[in-house]
Amino acid sequence: MTNRFAFLVIQLSLSLFFAVTTALATPEGIVLTDGLAQQLPDGTWMLGEYRAQHPGRVSLAKGARLVSCRWQGKVCGRQPWILALKGKIPQEQRQRKLVVVYTVAGKKHRFELDALTANFPEIDVVGKSLLNRPLVFSVSVNGKQQKGCHLFVVSARGQLEFYRQLDISCLDFQPHPTKDGLFYSYQEIREAIPMVAFLGPRVVLDAQFRVAKRIEGNSDGSVFILLAADHWIGLELEQGTLASGMPYFNKRLRERKNGAVVYDWGTSDYFLDRGSEAATEAVIINDKGRAVAQVLHINALQVVNDNEWLVSFGNSVGLLDKKSRRLRWNIGGISDQFGLSMPQTPSFLNTPFFDVATSELYIFANRGLTIGAPPSVRILRYGLDVPNRRVKEFVVLRDEKEMTFLMGSLQVHEGVLSIGFGSKERAAFDFIEVSGGRTAWRLKLRRPEHVAYRFYRGPL
Repeated sequence: MTNRFAFLVIQLSLSLFFAVTTALATPEGIVLTDGLAQQLPDGTWMLGEYRAQHPGRVSLAKGARLVSCRWQGKVCGRQPWILALKGKIPQEQRQRKLVVVYTVAGKKHRFELDALTANFPEIDVVGKSLLNRPLVFSVSVNGKQQKGCHLFVVSARGQLEFYRQLDISCLDFQPHPTKDGLFYSYQEIREAIPMVAFLGPRVVLDAQFRVAKRIEGNSDGSVFILLAADHWIGLELEQGTLASGMPYFNKRLRERKNGAVVYDWGTSDYFLDRGSEAATEAVIINDKGRAVAQVLHINALQVVNDNEWLVSFGNSVGLLDKKSRRLRWNIGGISDQFGLSMPQTPSFLNTPFFDVATSELYIFANRGLTIGAPPSVRILRYGLDVPNRRVKEFVVLRDEKEMTFLMGSLQVHEGVLSIGFGSKERAAFDFIEVSGGRTAWRLKLRRPEHVAYRFYRGPL
């Protein structure tokens, strides 16, 4: 995480989110349906939401007569005019604009509507995915003139499947395939503690992108796993006191079912397990004028099975046995049990993934912030001999020669790596898909004020 988000917190407003087109003062003679259309103060119109399967529709009301109509720079077809975007994500305005000239009672009118919002992030998509899985992510706007958040679902062919613009600060838009069906979620940011957490409620959407649930509370957006409609795991922030008397952030992984906490484990439990309050990522944070220690940076979780969680601790990874409440093993950091050499040691890691069938551990790791090595993002694979606590194989799958500062994501599907690089200053791309060393698919946010935290691959 980075303080780039610290000043993005703004007043929450869901009025646009729940707007219906019939309530808007649409121009005389125009009918808008199937889309959250909105009119800007300058009089221009745009769709606040786009879905490939339910695009916006525009038609003339009774008594209006058509003079001309152009959509995507070409003559429109028959009414209603369906605002379906063909091909890859359009960037030029003429590719997404509807222009209708018509008369009502002999008076000529002109209506223009942009299928995407005025501050739509500029995105370049190159190549074709090797997987039949969409890409799900959110883009925050980090600019002086623009604020807000943008939710995206992009198909494996690079075509826009869903888009929604929100007038709030948010992050971590992701899919959740559960036993109760497909859901999505994102976090509203109400408070940012640099290098520690983004805090705010979680909004859960159903498969049709309607709000299904709002989960209030002091939650950190780094971890949210929806297991069923009323069953989830989240990361919550509390404060404790070290033996020295200094306050510290006691991050808690909490599993909740039907509103009740059914499991709770966090930083203080790690201390008990290790027999020490020491950790390699200990830093002192100025929180509301008070010095608070972050001794352990819990920032990701993989549910391996019903009793095992793989937990990312910032500079190390541990497999938690939920029943015993102890770590079965730990790799990296000062509690490393696998005898890692310096080149093998991960730092500032994100979203590790453990393949139980092969005992392979994949890690997205930043290097150079604390250990003196040149800045780099490395994608690492460890072949583990867990019973004997040794590394059988160590492979650097990628080395990008730059850093992402506590942000980024890694998923592994069918041997294909989906790598999101998050927010950074020097990167040439924000998402890549890699197989056998070959990059098949790239997605790049063109403008530096547009920031993506993590990227997720959707279900088949």
